[in-house]
Amino acid sequence: MTNGVASSSQPARRPGAEPLSGPVERITFHSAETGYCVLRVKVRGQRDLVTVVGHAAAIGAGEHVEAMGVWINDRQHGLQFKADSIRTTVCIFVLRSDPGFSSRFDPVEVTSRDAGLGSSW
Repeated sequence: MTNGVASSSQPARRPGAEPLSGPVERITFHSAETGYCVLRVKVRGQRDLVTVVGHAAAIGAGEHVEAMGVWINDRQHGLQFKADSIRTTVCIFVLRSDPGFSSRFDPVEVTSRDAGLGSSW
């Protein structure tokens, strides 16, 4: 922040915001019109799947999400992570078959995209 104005390279974050990441196990709800989504994410250190709510233009099961947000206890749905921003990472694997070697899957490319609508991280 410079002279009270937030820099575009470092967006203002909600006080108490924290990161959360893991693979999307299930998409409970996703609105193509608004981007609002409810995701079930496997988070390291958590026994059960974590509910993540936020906005993502496009997201699929199996993608890895990185979110910034806060924990809330919704009266109707219980504990969930309310994400201010959601980014996804897709890892692409290619089956390689080299003469004299066994076939194997090798990671070829990792692509990151900002899945938020109008938000930056």
